[in-house]
Amino acid sequence: MTATRLYIREDFFIQVFPGELSDSLYFALIAGNQRIFGIDKEAGEWHIHPYRNPHEHEPLYETLEPKPLATFLSRVEKLIFEHELL
Repeated sequence: MTATRLYIREDFFIQVFPGELSDSLYFALIAGNQRIFGIDKEAGEWHIHPYRNPHEHEPLYETLEPKPLATFLSRVEKLIFEHELL
């Protein structure tokens, strides 16, 4: 499966990529051509790429289940308002 993009603006969007063979799931908030925030699930473990330091990998001890996309979108909404990204 290919990545899906949910556009907020032309240069500001959410990208979702499911790794079907590896049972992975990747969520990213993209501004310009760079990830500014993300949460991934790899090998059954969740980790976060925090806002302002998206190259870091920090363990995420909670799960986004049972609705990972809805949970990620909620986090993005909060981030957008807290940091006045729009």
